[in-house]
Formats: sequence, C-alpha cells, structure tokens
Amino acid sequence: MDFSHNSFCDLIWNASTIGYWIGKPSSHWYISCIVLFYALFPVYYRQFQKYGIKLSVLYVALGLLLVVLYGAIMVLFHDNENIGGYTILSISRIPVFIIGSLFGYAAEEQVDSKFFKRLIILFFCLSPFAVGALALSKLYFRDYLWTCSLFFIPFIAITPPLCLLSASLLDRIPKVFDKALGWVGALSLELYLVHGTVISKVFESKLQLSNLLLSTLGILLSFICAIALNQFNEKVFLKLFRNW
Repeated sequence: MDFSHNSFCDLIWNASTIGYWIGKPSSHWYISCIVLFYALFPVYYRQFQKYGIKLSVLYVALGLLLVVLYGAIMVLFHDNENIGGYTILSISRIPVFIIGSLFGYAAEEQVDSKFFKRLIILFFCLSPFAVGALALSKLYFRDYLWTCSLFFIPFIAITPPLCLLSASLLDRIPKVFDKALGWVGALSLELYLVHGTVISKVFESKLQLSNLLLSTLGILLSFICAIALNQFNEKVFLKLFRNW
C-alpha cells in the first residue's frame, strides 16, 4: 500500500472529481463532468426563470460553437492531435445537458405549448440525418472523429428522441419489470464506478472460461460490488452527513 503524500493527494483529486479539471489523477471523466453541471444548474435555472427558453437556445448554440471551435483549433494548429484529452467530451455534453433540462422542465411543469411540440418534431426529423452523418463520418472521416467532434455532434440530435421513445416504451411495461429496472437505475452510479475495473480484473484472471462466461461473471461481480457500495453510501456515508 502506498501511504505517501502524493498518493493521498491523488486520492483527494480523484474522489473530489477536481483532478479531471486540473490535469491530476481522475478515473471517471463523466462523473467529473456531470458533477460540475449539477453544481452549476441552480445558477442556470435562476437565469432560465428570468429569461426563459431563449437562454436555453443560447447555451445550446454556445455549446455547438465550442465543439466546432475545438475541432478547428486541433486541426489547424495541432495537426489533428487531440491535446485536450477528454475536454471535447465535456464540451459536447453542454447542448445535451441543456436540452435534457428543458425537456425535464416541460415534463415536471406539464407544459403543453406549441414550442415544445415543434421541438420534439424537429428532433425526430433531425435524428435520421444525424444517424446518417454518424455513419458517414465513421466510414470516411474516422481519423477526425475524436478531434473534429464528428462523433459527438450527431448525438445532440439523436439523444432526445431516443430518450422520449425509451420513456414511452417503459411506460407500457409490466410493473414487475418496472420495479426491476428501477432497482438497476438506483445502482447506476455505483455500477458505472465499478464495472470497468471489475470486468477488466476478471478477464485478467487465469480462469479457464470462455469469453461469454467471463463476461457473465464480470457482470455478476459488478452488481455485487455496486450493491455493497450503494448500501455503504446509504447506511454509512449519507447517515454520517445527516448527523452533521
């Protein structure tokens, strides 16, 4: 075990998700990104209450502009080398997060307006073209997928219809499956945190099993670890903070 000062600092950077933003050790770029968005959301929501939908449109346009600018800078000044690492992933999440917040607001407040209906129609019309653009970029522009953001831009149009279709489908499933999916959803954060490490360790082991059996074992162990971590968070970690 490494109990050095540097090891302790690395643990702090990783656990706090701050390390991702300052070039220090960080295991989960997505968690770091979403924590920042959640932290900034109250500020955005107060502005949204004041300026309305126009503000959301502005932030979506700003996110798209940043994606395009990032790709252009990498191509023109860095020989198509992605020197920013996961930065492009974080930037490309800005439009998706804002669009998701907008749909969430409409659902929570039961907003029934022509704007949201037209917005839904617009995304459903754009999504086939987005899928086509994604396929073409993978076929003919694979070297530019990461740096130029060709891989990330189509998902801005694909994600909303996919979420709406999934929600509509899930509304029609039997309650027993609904409860099962709800249980898995409650473990989603813990599963995200542990599954990569657990599955890689299973495949690195010297077990004489087929890939299918190793994958199944990895999934089962991931759920066991996720349940243990979830219970620790609920019964120890959260209880500790409630007492504070």
